[in-house]
Amino acid sequence: MRAFQGNRLAYEAVEKNWSAASVYRAPDGSLHGFVGCAERENGIPSEYRFVCMNEDVTYYPDGNMAEGQFRKRDEPFTIQAKALGEPAQ
Repeated sequence: MRAFQGNRLAYEAVEKNWSAASVYRAPDGSLHGFVGCAERENGIPSEYRFVCMNEDVTYYPDGNMAEGQFRKRDEPFTIQAKALGEPAQ
């Protein structure tokens, strides 16, 4: 994981859905966001809203760099946490 040994900048959990999201700054200065939920029957998909306040960003749904999506600074985007093995929506 590229963010290993980095600093956690944000963390939010929806405990009743068994899901969470976090943002880390890796040692090389890059930002990495993660979302996920429990793979068991108690994990409920959740949407998390991300906003970069100081610069434009490109984000990669499911880590796929070929599917990058650009957003302007202060323009929010949502990412859905889904259980492992669950089909994408």
